[in-house]
Amino acid sequence: MATIAHLAEKTIAEKPFLQEALYRRLINYQALAEDLAPGIEKELGKPVKPGTVMVAIRRYADKLEKMDVPKVAFGKECCIDVKSKVVEISLKRSKTLFQLVPKLFEQVDFEEGGILNFTTGNQDVSIITNSKHADIFLHLLKGENILEVNADLVALSMKYPKTFRSVPGTLHHMIRVLAWEHVNIVELIETMTETIFILDEDDAMKAFKALQKLIQSP
Repeated sequence: MATIAHLAEKTIAEKPFLQEALYRRLINYQALAEDLAPGIEKELGKPVKPGTVMVAIRRYADKLEKMDVPKVAFGKECCIDVKSKVVEISLKRSKTLFQLVPKLFEQVDFEEGGILNFTTGNQDVSIITNSKHADIFLHLLKGENILEVNADLVALSMKYPKTFRSVPGTLHHMIRVLAWEHVNIVELIETMTETIFILDEDDAMKAFKALQKLIQSP
């Protein structure tokens, strides 16, 4: 049976930014209760007092605080690297595509800052590389089913010690600070000591500042 507490939690949980603001105690409980009350009334089919909703919100805020992942101390061991002029090529997954991988690697000079990352899903494959390789890559891939090409991207890399791999919440904290800055993550690549965010060029600076602040915070 639905209750006021259940419906209040459900409504807030469906809005991540609202949930985050509630966790940070940035929300006026009374104002939020007055905003949620009409919707809860409609679902319950009976009148609901904002004061009762406010109690449910306060309890949910306490619950979120207890559930929160412990803060990760990134510190001076971490660093950020940014590479501009990056392109993403998305293709339908196929056997012939994987046969072309050696030829694609031959085009990239990693010692000169070349980038080449493959992300393989069940249905499609994403290739991340330097924009200067886009034409030759598209030529080599002309027989494949190319779904989309995204240019004007940057690769923002957060580098950290390999011990971070066993620390719960590392990725959560990075994504959270980017979300608060309204940074859209086009693609996410992870290795043992690095998380690479593929972003639009317009988001690069605010993403860099957000992650830099995360490193510098105590």
